[in-house]
Amino acid sequence: MLDLKFIRENFEVVKDSLKKRNLNLDLNNFIEMDDKRRKALLELEDLRARKNKANEEITKLLKEKSDPKEKIASMKDTASKIGSLEKEVKEYESIVNRILLTIPNIPHNSLPVGDASVNKVVRSWGEPKKIAHARSHIELAEHLDIIDFTRAAKLTASNFILYKGDGARLERSLYNFMLDLHTSKHGYTEIFHPQQTKMDNRVQALYRLPQRFALFVGTLEPRKNIRMMIEALSDYRKYTGDSLPLVLAGKSTRSFNAIPSEEKKETIALGYVPSEHRPSLYRLATTLFPSLYEGFGLPALESMACGTPVITSRTSSMPEVVGNAAISIDPHSRNDLVSALEHLMGSPILRQTLIERGLKRVENFSWEQCALKTMKVLEMVSKR
Repeated sequence: MLDLKFIRENFEVVKDSLKKRNLNLDLNNFIEMDDKRRKALLELEDLRARKNKANEEITKLLKEKSDPKEKIASMKDTASKIGSLEKEVKEYESIVNRILLTIPNIPHNSLPVGDASVNKVVRSWGEPKKIAHARSHIELAEHLDIIDFTRAAKLTASNFILYKGDGARLERSLYNFMLDLHTSKHGYTEIFHPQQTKMDNRVQALYRLPQRFALFVGTLEPRKNIRMMIEALSDYRKYTGDSLPLVLAGKSTRSFNAIPSEEKKETIALGYVPSEHRPSLYRLATTLFPSLYEGFGLPALESMACGTPVITSRTSSMPEVVGNAAISIDPHSRNDLVSALEHLMGSPILRQTLIERGLKRVENFSWEQCALKTMKVLEMVSKR
């Protein structure tokens, strides 16, 4: 997905790219919606600042045993405007993000414009084999035992692919290959780091986050185990008396919306969170990632890179990703998650140990290691 800032700064380039792809997307309307969003957000932040200042003045009046009623009454209109603007900003953000998802990446300048008939053969090696009964990619994947379509359908009821064995390792290696290639050769700079910044305070204020919270990052779909997290957090609060809320940062789904509101009353759903805000979310939280299945599980690695302790599943790829740098649980057991939270939230020593192990663990995902593992997996698959 193209970055919003990139589109604004390279409007004509993006517009020309859409034209070459024969896509009829109204970029002018997109920029207009974003302008409205930015204007409303500036007004909202100004009103919030005024409200905060008024709250300080009210507190001062109360300490001086003066009557704050006049000040409180004057802020009622401001509070009403803030509520209306928050709704307006959320609607604009929803529209902007929805359009962003439809804007494709820009083709490389070397690509010919047109359909498949204008493609050029850059180089070739040997003669293509003529196979009488060629297998489809689905048949090949099943034959190599690197994808499980049946279990994927049971987990997600969709076309999601469940990689396993060499397939899962290959997928994970490709993720690392992409990240390390762009950081080492193409000027990409990763921003996940454990030091708290001024941005953390701004993000906390922007989303009105509590001082302490458990965090999940990802699409709110069944395989992510969202309902179990909600239920486990409810059990944890009843058992410990700790009012720890659950914050969900990711695109909502019908399955999440179907969960009764009463069950989600201590859950804060932020919707889609821009990538520049996510490091701050991690640093402010304790991360939960008890997914039923993951091809890789990038949020767990991102959390550790930010110096955030993680509770995750001991299934699929997660044990290999986190090693001993996280608390691993049975994703089907609410009691496991409650117990893990109780130990982590009640032990500063355990928390610091996981933070240190996590920071060390992310060092294993280097370019050299990625290249070696990728080649090893490719060689194993090619010999079958």
